[in-house]
Amino acid sequence: MRADVCMQVIFMFGEIDCREGLLLAVDKLKYADIQEAMGVLADIYMEVLTRTVRDRDRDLRIFVHPVPPVLNETRHIVTPFNDLMRQRVRPHSLLQTKNVAKYLLSLASMPAISKL
Repeated sequence: MRADVCMQVIFMFGEIDCREGLLLAVDKLKYADIQEAMGVLADIYMEVLTRTVRDRDRDLRIFVHPVPPVLNETRHIVTPFNDLMRQRVRPHSLLQTKNVAKYLLSLASMPAISKL
């Protein structure tokens, strides 16, 4: 790969976890409450993200897309989970949160990710 090329990858995960997984884990008493479950899930996601960056050359830029808060029934979980992930991602120089959903309706008008 050329030295001036930076690969850009968008990770978007957590919708099913926020809709079902976190609540099931708390219901099964794996965690004391939803906040603890979200913290453990964020730890797992951050391990995967940081391992992905660490195992690649520094020419990889990872963007973490927030979980879309589209369902009224899960918005009370999705919103704080997105806030938690933003806090966890912020200190990492090769990780960045980006919400590109507004561009998905019109891919022709989507700018390069690095310009978002």
